[in-house]
Amino acid sequence: MTQWGVLHMLRCWAGLICWLWLLVVQHQGFQTEMVSCILWVMVWDDLKRAVIFEIGLPSQVLSVRWRKDKLIVVLINEIHVFYFPTSSTSEASTPSPKHLSTVTTSLNPRGLCEVCSSVDCQLMVYPARQRGAVLLKDLVCLDQEREERGGQGGSESVCTTHSHDLTAIALSPRGNMVATASTKGTIIRVHSTSSRDLVAEFRRGTDSANINCLCFSLDSEYMLCSSDKATVHIFSIKDQTLNKKLSLPAVGILSRAVSSYTESQWGLAQFSLAKEGQCVCAFSGSRSVVALCADGSCHKYTFTTDGNCSRDAFNMFLDMFDDHM
Repeated sequence: MTQWGVLHMLRCWAGLICWLWLLVVQHQGFQTEMVSCILWVMVWDDLKRAVIFEIGLPSQVLSVRWRKDKLIVVLINEIHVFYFPTSSTSEASTPSPKHLSTVTTSLNPRGLCEVCSSVDCQLMVYPARQRGAVLLKDLVCLDQEREERGGQGGSESVCTTHSHDLTAIALSPRGNMVATASTKGTIIRVHSTSSRDLVAEFRRGTDSANINCLCFSLDSEYMLCSSDKATVHIFSIKDQTLNKKLSLPAVGILSRAVSSYTESQWGLAQFSLAKEGQCVCAFSGSRSVVALCADGSCHKYTFTTDGNCSRDAFNMFLDMFDDHM
């Protein structure tokens, strides 16, 4: 039995699309049992209408990331890095990925990993072995040509961000900031990737939530988060005075607890979706957000600096309850 696992649009030439599919061999009879599980990363060229290459992996592929010269495949405790030879990165030729390195990681059941797509930055970020920390790895250190020239192999560093396990990671487009959220789901922290200093701390709410998406705007002026609470929160990074703060008096023995909320930066703007559940979001322009939900709905909202949000578009791209599907 063949099952599609993950579909990911690659930011590359010729409109490449990356397909991940699962091949499962089952015993005959009423009870089925998985006896063989091979994950194939397949890259489909939409112009040629054909699969141009495929890579077999020994265990379940949790996520895949891409930059023009490298393909990153994330497993439960490994990250496989593939590179494309210089001669294969033209639009006229078919890329032939070569295995560059296997990075051993701690258990990473969510497949958390981000890679900067900028030509000036080859930073890859994933959970460190230390709880609540991220590891910042410069992929230049894995470049075979650089190693053959005898140059320095780049560097890696650890940035401690939370006291709980991480649930979401995002890199800014230029790779100069990393945003993280933990299993507690109340705080989002943004750190500098060069100094590892805290740039901003945003509060999503006071109750726990499963934050499943963090995203920077293209100019890195804003960032957003979505969770299973069916609410999308938007924060201002460049002008943090735009973010809201609570105006509650902090008195008596509760002053320290209250101040942790009153001093927090709450969202500049937010909007609610119809149903609770998993949702992925992205910026579509300087002040517009697109939300794609597990129930098959797609929403587009615009926001202003004074915190107003309005829905500009809505569509059902997939009817999850169609009996004919």
